[in-house]
Amino acid sequence: PEAPLLVLLPGMGGHAWVFAELVHALRQPAEVLAVSVVDLVRAGRLRSHDDLVDAVQERLASRGGGRPLLLGGYSFGARMASELGRSLESRGASVRHVLLLDPWMRLGGSFRQTLRGILRAHRASRARKAGSDSQRRAAEALREELDAVRARLKAIYAVGTTRMGTAPVSLLLSREGAERLGRRDRLFGRPRTEVASTELTCRHLDLLRAPAVVD
Repeated sequence: PEAPLLVLLPGMGGHAWVFAELVHALRQPAEVLAVSVVDLVRAGRLRSHDDLVDAVQERLASRGGGRPLLLGGYSFGARMASELGRSLESRGASVRHVLLLDPWMRLGGSFRQTLRGILRAHRASRARKAGSDSQRRAAEALREELDAVRARLKAIYAVGTTRMGTAPVSLLLSREGAERLGRRDRLFGRPRTEVASTELTCRHLDLLRAPAVVD
C-alpha cells in the first residue's frame, strides 16, 4: 500500500523546520508535508482558516489523492490541525488520524511566566551575539515577522472557537501541557474520553525531541 501523507503544523513561530528531528526519526514510511505558516503569512496567503485549507488541499492534490491522510500539530499548531481536520472532512477528505502534541491552551500564570522567561533569555542571547548593525537589524526583522505571525494566528483561531472533526485523535502532553489542560472534560469540542492521551516527563519546548513521540 502507498505510504500515508502526514501533514504537520508548527506552533506560533510558524516554521516547518521544527519538525526536522521528529520526521528524521519516523519508524514507518510516510510522505511528510510540514506547513511553513510563516511563509503563508509572508506571502499574504493566510487571511483566514479557509486559506490554510486551500493551501493544504492544493499540496495534497499534487501528491496524489486517495492515500491515507494523517494530521499532526504542535502547540498552537495542534489547534490548527484540529480545525483543519474538521474542514477537510467537510470537503470530502478522509482523515485517518489526528495527533495533537501539547496543544496551546489559555496560559496559566506559572507557565506564562516560565515561557516569558525563556523568551527573554533567548532574545538577550541573540542580542549579545548580534554584534553588528546589520545583524541587529536582521534580528529585529525576524522578531517583527514572528510577531506578525502570532497576531495573524490569534486573530484566525480565537480561543474557544476551535472544533475537531470526527477522526480518531491522540494527545501527547508534556508536564506543562498536562498542567495547562488540567481536568478539562472537553478538548476542542470533543469529550476527553474520546481522545487517547499520553503524558511525558519532558518540558514543552523539548517535546519534539522526545523518543516517545516517535513511538
